[in-house]
Amino acid sequence: MAAASTPVEFEIYLTPTTYIGKELNAAAWVKISEGRGVAMGRGIPTPIDLADFTLPAGTHGFGVFFKNSGCAYTNG
Repeated sequence: MAAASTPVEFEIYLTPTTYIGKELNAAAWVKISEGRGVAMGRGIPTPIDLADFTLPAGTHGFGVFFKNSGCAYTNG
């Protein structure tokens, strides 16, 4: 996670069928979008301005790469 007021960036990647077995194969992934924002601080959701993209019909592996930050989540 990034400290409050820190610029953050991430990229969205897609691969056909599933991510299984492709985790370490960069050639299997295509960048379909990227986003930027400013970290709000620990425990506060950070809005990201993400470039629009369309997911084609079918099954895909989907990956989010945090370039200069990390993520935290909760299950409720």
